[in-house]
Amino acid sequence: MYNRVKTHHRIALINTRSKWTVFLALLFAACSGECTNARAEEGGLNAAADDSGLLTRVRQVRQLVSSTGIAKERLREASMVLAWGQLLEHMGECEDPEHMAVVKEYVESPSFVRKMLTDALADFETEGDSFAARRGMFLSAYISNLDSSGQFYALFVPQSYDPHKLHALEVRPAAYLHHSADPFPEFTSEHIVLFCDSRGIEGLGELDVLEMIRDVRSHYAIDPDRIYLLGGSIGGGGVWRMAARYPDLFAAALVDNGWTWTSVLYLENVSNIPMWLYHDTTDVWVPVDESRTAVKFLQAMASPIVYSETTGGGHSPRLKDPAWKQEEWLLSQRRNPYPKRVYYTTATPTRGRAYWLNIREFTDPNDLAMVRAFMSVEASQNQLFLSMANVDVLQIDLPTELCPSEAPLKIVAGGAPLHVRSPLPDSVYLRRTEDGVYGVTTEDPREPKPFRPYTAGGLACMYTSGEPLMIVRGTGGDNQELVEAIQGFCNSLSVRNIGWWVFPMGPDATGRIPVKTDTEVTQRDIQRCNLILVGPVSANQVLANITHRLPAVEDEGSLHVGPENYELDGRGYGLFHYNPDAPQRLIMVMSSPELDFYKSVLNGIATRMGDERPLGLVLIDANSRRKIRQVMWDKDWQVCTEAFADEHLPSVFGKDVASCTELHHLAMRKAAGTEYTVFWQGNLSIQEQEYMWALGSARWHDLRADVGQARTVLKGWATGADLADLLKLVTNVDGRVGVSPPIDETSVLPEADYRIAMDPILAKWFVQATGHPVRGANAIRVNLFEETRRVWCRE
Repeated sequence: MYNRVKTHHRIALINTRSKWTVFLALLFAACSGECTNARAEEGGLNAAADDSGLLTRVRQVRQLVSSTGIAKERLREASMVLAWGQLLEHMGECEDPEHMAVVKEYVESPSFVRKMLTDALADFETEGDSFAARRGMFLSAYISNLDSSGQFYALFVPQSYDPHKLHALEVRPAAYLHHSADPFPEFTSEHIVLFCDSRGIEGLGELDVLEMIRDVRSHYAIDPDRIYLLGGSIGGGGVWRMAARYPDLFAAALVDNGWTWTSVLYLENVSNIPMWLYHDTTDVWVPVDESRTAVKFLQAMASPIVYSETTGGGHSPRLKDPAWKQEEWLLSQRRNPYPKRVYYTTATPTRGRAYWLNIREFTDPNDLAMVRAFMSVEASQNQLFLSMANVDVLQIDLPTELCPSEAPLKIVAGGAPLHVRSPLPDSVYLRRTEDGVYGVTTEDPREPKPFRPYTAGGLACMYTSGEPLMIVRGTGGDNQELVEAIQGFCNSLSVRNIGWWVFPMGPDATGRIPVKTDTEVTQRDIQRCNLILVGPVSANQVLANITHRLPAVEDEGSLHVGPENYELDGRGYGLFHYNPDAPQRLIMVMSSPELDFYKSVLNGIATRMGDERPLGLVLIDANSRRKIRQVMWDKDWQVCTEAFADEHLPSVFGKDVASCTELHHLAMRKAAGTEYTVFWQGNLSIQEQEYMWALGSARWHDLRADVGQARTVLKGWATGADLADLLKLVTNVDGRVGVSPPIDETSVLPEADYRIAMDPILAKWFVQATGHPVRGANAIRVNLFEETRRVWCRE
């Protein structure tokens, strides 16, 4: 039907680098404080000084976009100007030759970028929509509302496209484009295909995919019931992530040798999406267990899933049987907007909707919410059966396609049946009462509040909201060295989206989160933007203006939280809250009087970009990054009672890395019912930052906030020889695979079978070490905080 595009060239580039130090240098070194204004470098990749005229025109377009807006038919032209302009600016500013070598993988030359920018400016300055008549493969872009940047995507539009008919759309969420005039010259298709050049897998990358889909739908006649996902390897991870978080958007999905991220995704969410998975058992980059465990889980739910497996093809679909006709199968599927059965789990009510259900309010905003629903339709009565956890308010839409409005509805939700008379309203709401039972109403029972609701996620909320985001850097005080450190930190944070694993936006990503000084910020900025406030109150006037209205008050070198005070000498903190000066906007404070706090964006706070763990206040040692306090907010953004009522953490959490990690592994073994855990052990400083606490103030409440919600663990079987092989595998210079409890040749028998548990992502190292997948692998969800506390109390 059409030729598949090989979009793994970036993966190959990454996988050939065996050392994490090189890996991180390439990914994190992009244009931080070492960037200067445009300079020429003869024979190199850098932009030339005579680009000033082009870049002036780019800034004029940028100003038009931000001030007056652009007509819909001109948006793509403006987006391309911004995207190519950002790339030229990027090439002219960055001094890091190693990073620029990576950029060269995605652009042909500076002269090519200049030509493309010149063409984009000409298109923008010409009347009409220059994209409307384009067919075949071409580059396009959209303007991100978050940072006003232009972000590339590739689009294939078949010659047969008719704007008066609805067309299917295939979405590839992690295509990683080569920025050329014709990204995939050999590609052809009979339908529209979107290749997303998103900024990572999480955070901004997730937002990019959603916005690119919306952009394509705004310009083309797309059938909402025929939007499909397709991806392999990391792109497969993008497919799973989008399908599990926005299940009612997609009709079906194909995944080749793909990650599933089962530790942080909720597979039950995709139970209504037809999926066809392919995987090869000899794949050493993405273990076959990633697909096998997902298939086993979904098959147990009688989900519409097809699985094909081969042996000998490795990390490639080359052995796929042409008779499988996967593309034909994909295009034959249609979205069902009104499935009778819905399973949905979410960490935040901002993503509470799935089909005809919408979790509007959590009981505990720091825990997962879950709903299981089944609608039974009969001639005389509709019946809805519900099972819920951590749900205070549930909205239930009642379209006639789901249930006839002329018949009454009986709702069974754990208590006495609830009855809704006919004719049925468009929606009803269930509200959990104080005694734990539900009542039903046709009006939204939530009381309006003068501020934005609190949800877990912190920085992730700010990056995925799509709302304008701005970094505010402090410039005040008499410590010029501190002000310069804050400036460098803000420059780095502006261009780095810490998301999937430790990936930033990607080596070739363009666009920056706008940065303003605390004295430049306007009232319009405050009312319009979510703000990241960097620097202590002595340096950041915006923070100084609001700190006394926050639940943690910074004053005269101390942080006052509830009944306790913490000196900030040698410490730093992050605080997530609504903005008291703009209650429908969010702020993230990153404050410390210490230079060490600003040395790297990997400071234990900014690194939470991709997390949806609870985040209220995080107080850390600025040098060691050890955690001192981690406090959660309640629904009203106040300190949870347990933050000062819980017992203090026992001494093991501050003793040493080995003792602390062993308790963590013991909890995993107990939860999974295994003899051993397999884990990745990084260098000592990374482990200390991840596991260790500076004791004296931290309580069990803090550990719950740090561990976060329940996660999925992979459970299976390994021989003693497999475990020994694992210990021989050195993954890179900074880490290796470990087994807990420790083993030697006398503690395990080579031929004996042992039960093991691990984070699913570690199955990759298992395959590389042993040459085969984990036997009998199953995915189980465990609450590691609760298990850790139980283990400690028992031990």
